[in-house]
Amino acid sequence: MAKIEVNGENESPVYAILKEQQPKEEIKGLKNKMAMKAIQKISTTCKKDGDIVWNFTKFLVNKEGNAIKRYDPTFNPSDIENDIKELL
Repeated sequence: MAKIEVNGENESPVYAILKEQQPKEEIKGLKNKMAMKAIQKISTTCKKDGDIVWNFTKFLVNKEGNAIKRYDPTFNPSDIENDIKELL
């Protein structure tokens, strides 16, 4: 394992595909929206729409390798369970 880039000219091809398939995440709640806006403003790597703002962004990928959904960093991972069950 090695550190990889998720945005910019040296971004990992995996993240380029994930972001292409799911360019935006839905951010729920005013507090979360404000936090993500602040993080985006101070980010040195988030330069364009669809870039990953924070390293806790999550993607749900089906068995064919397609990104089905993108979850913002404030999204609770345990809440993904129902989406996973729908894919099974």
